[in-house]
Amino acid sequence: MDKRRYMRLIAQLEVKVGRISGTGLDEFISVTSKDISVAGVGLTSEARFSKGEPLKLIIRLPDDITVHAVGAVKWVTMRENLYAANGHDFAFGIEFVQISDSDRKEIEKFIAQTGYDPSDLSDPAA
Repeated sequence: MDKRRYMRLIAQLEVKVGRISGTGLDEFISVTSKDISVAGVGLTSEARFSKGEPLKLIIRLPDDITVHAVGAVKWVTMRENLYAANGHDFAFGIEFVQISDSDRKEIEKFIAQTGYDPSDLSDPAA
């Protein structure tokens, strides 16, 4: 059973991720999203992030729209990837913990443009 409150849209978007540490913000790295919702984003990367780690996110939506958020890593999975330098990469889920209303609305608008209604949380099997 999926515990998510919001449906996710499968989308490959450019995302810049920066680690937030006690000394400030580390250099950003570019990763690719695998899905997105108004509550968070799924990412893949050869870099590993730890569960609970805070991250600064810059997400590029179509039409040159940029969304800024702070997120926390909710889960991490190592995957085999023959194209990765070390033979594997990581999939991880990020929950938005700080995002402006206007940026959240941009994500909603992007999802709605695909024909998906984010307010429809009904069970498709019902």
